[in-house]
Amino acid sequence: MPSVINSTQLRIRFFLKIATLLFYAKFIKGIDLMPICFHRPREDQIKRYAQGRTEPGDIVTYIDGINKTSKHEKWRAFDFVIVINGELIWVHIPQHDRLGAFWKKLGGKWGGDFLKPDGKSMGDYGHFED
Repeated sequence: MPSVINSTQLRIRFFLKIATLLFYAKFIKGIDLMPICFHRPREDQIKRYAQGRTEPGDIVTYIDGINKTSKHEKWRAFDFVIVINGELIWVHIPQHDRLGAFWKKLGGKWGGDFLKPDGKSMGDYGHFED
């Protein structure tokens, strides 16, 4: 009989991959990371989708939280910001690419590869999902 993996087991596997990423970042590459978003309730995803559409600001997501759910809603995505000398680094730097490449070797999807509908990068370099 084939084994069935439930959502709790998937989350545990994801958490173990996140722990591996954190270890790699800090102790192998000397990169400090600060978590900025893990679980995002549906209501928050809907608000983020409204940004740049019906609310002020730039578009930050193409996942509406209704027709398509975010991995954050499912506890299967994590966002980090790189910290250098106590400063939060919000712009793309080479360390993002190193972390993204490592994450993909672990079998995950990296936000640095996400594209807008026009084919340009979403620039979501601190996003890591299962």
